[in-house]
Amino acid sequence: MKKGKAIILTVLVCILIGALVYLVNDSINFGLSNETDSIAVVNQIKNQEDNNEIKDKTIDVSSIPNKMGNYEVVGQLVIDKIGVKRNILAICDNPALDLSIAKLYGPEVNEPGNFCVCGHRETMLKTLDTLKKGDTLYMINKKTKTKVTYEIYKVYECSPYDLSCLDQNEDGKREVTIITCTPSGAKRVVCKARAT
Repeated sequence: MKKGKAIILTVLVCILIGALVYLVNDSINFGLSNETDSIAVVNQIKNQEDNNEIKDKTIDVSSIPNKMGNYEVVGQLVIDKIGVKRNILAICDNPALDLSIAKLYGPEVNEPGNFCVCGHRETMLKTLDTLKKGDTLYMINKKTKTKVTYEIYKVYECSPYDLSCLDQNEDGKREVTIITCTPSGAKRVVCKARAT
């Protein structure tokens, strides 16, 4: 009888140990499954964010010259609403501004940061001050052959000594600032836009 009880007790202990091993193993697998599911959800959200990022459009840039005069052409600014289609020169000085608009400050065309260009009002940007919030423009980077559309969010006048429009953003967004003068030349017209 003692031998029978010992066998039954041994069998019960084995069943109990087996059940514990099963529960622990199942719990570990459940935890890993949840962790794997969490990683999958994070990756899905990241992919959705990537899909919402601004996609650069690749285009043919063969119609944009490499140089104008002695100046390298780095891209092109197009504002259809006011009939502006100007090559952007790499260096901003008086002879360059007689030829086209020019990069004044900031990163390369269509790169993160505040890309600032300027041009003479009478010959290049005559009606810049007629643009409104919500109007669009686009810029082409000649080197990377990319085109990015920007939406205007502010057009204003300021003193020629107010350089705050040249400030660089720190958030990695792409902006463009276009500067010309008022008809009298006493103030500056500033047009600011963000990539859409």
